[in-house]
Amino acid sequence: MKKILIFSQGEKLGDGIIKIPFIYDLKKNISSSVIYWVANGTTAYKSTLNTFIKDKIDFIYEDLNIGIHTIYRSNKLFKELSMIEYDLIIDTQKTFIKTFFLKKLKTKKFLSDCTNGIFSNIKTYKKLDNHKKRYYLDNIYNLLELYLNKEIEKRSKIEYPKHILKTVSKLFDPKKKYFGIAPGAGEKEKIWPINRYIEIIKKFKMIGYTPCFFLGPEDNWARKELQKNFGEIFEPEKLLNKISNILIIMACTKFLTFSISNDSGVSHILSTGDCQLFKLFNDKIPTKFTKNKNNIHSIKPSYDNNIKNIETNEVYETIIKILN
Repeated sequence: MKKILIFSQGEKLGDGIIKIPFIYDLKKNISSSVIYWVANGTTAYKSTLNTFIKDKIDFIYEDLNIGIHTIYRSNKLFKELSMIEYDLIIDTQKTFIKTFFLKKLKTKKFLSDCTNGIFSNIKTYKKLDNHKKRYYLDNIYNLLELYLNKEIEKRSKIEYPKHILKTVSKLFDPKKKYFGIAPGAGEKEKIWPINRYIEIIKKFKMIGYTPCFFLGPEDNWARKELQKNFGEIFEPEKLLNKISNILIIMACTKFLTFSISNDSGVSHILSTGDCQLFKLFNDKIPTKFTKNKNNIHSIKPSYDNNIKNIETNEVYETIIKILN
């Protein structure tokens, strides 16, 4: 039984969803293993995303909290992890001081992109070309592939129960065309103005599309504005409150022609499905946070790195061009 420790800075909803295929492929390729997932902060794998990975990860730890203070402050969890000898440690973050202390754990093989891999002890270590702009999951996969000494050609997809699809299908009229709208985000600077969303919704309603809304607990401000303009709105998550919101959104993508979303946790959920997804960015590098799929399209400001500079017509015309 190989003992494998994966170290991360932590996972919010979006980060966690992005890494799930990696977890599946880690277990698939090293099936006889005990996997320790250790987050320096908190991780969604202990809460909202646990149902997706509970059969793949054996131990989940959060709040390891290593850093410069580790020099002079006792760390109970770090001491506990130090009692184990690992076959492999993969460090998915790149902060020097954290990698420095992580390297103190006993392990046969250690892989990290920190400081160009100087802590890694696999001779074939090599960073991916243009790694700073690549989809960041590619860099994590690269570390696993270096250990396996082979390329994982077909990456896993996120799994969810098929009976959920049957339940969700009852909410959609097969005679209608639907599109998804996810106007929220955890950070205000990532939010495209709600009046622009309202404008584009009206444009697509005029050509026969029905909007389907995905709103989080912090998005009541958006809900009020949408209801002012459209009355009662179609929110599948509110109609199926006994099923996980994440599972509902994933299943809904089967019935949507396309979706429009800010760069948010919901956009990462939508990206797991089959509908066309149009992600609106502010100043981030879209390729780094969006996987390379033909049905995912990034739209960013042409100047000033401000999402407010993305015009409604630009988004509308981009979508129409792709759909046609």
